[in-house]
Amino acid sequence: MFLHQPAYMLATRPGAAAAGRRKGCVMNREKTEKLGSIFLAVFSGGLAAQLAADGMAPGQWLGAAAAVLGSLAMAAAVRLWPQPQAAEAPARRRSREP
Repeated sequence: MFLHQPAYMLATRPGAAAAGRRKGCVMNREKTEKLGSIFLAVFSGGLAAQLAADGMAPGQWLGAAAAVLGSLAMAAAVRLWPQPQAAEAPARRRSREP
């Protein structure tokens, strides 16, 4: 028995809810992507605003605007991009030996 089990094992084992763990609190890939894209958009926007308040040249304004628009485009793509579909395996033929 592990002394320190990963969070995904704790949330899925029987009795995890009784031990004070909420069901469904496991971070999966989709949640991580969405939270990461939100963080990137907020961080790049806040950083650009802070640097703009300190004073920027027009070229720096253009670069900051491109960074903010890029992070917003990435956040939209994470939410709107279709999920990958599982491919169907081709049917296997049975070889008959005489």
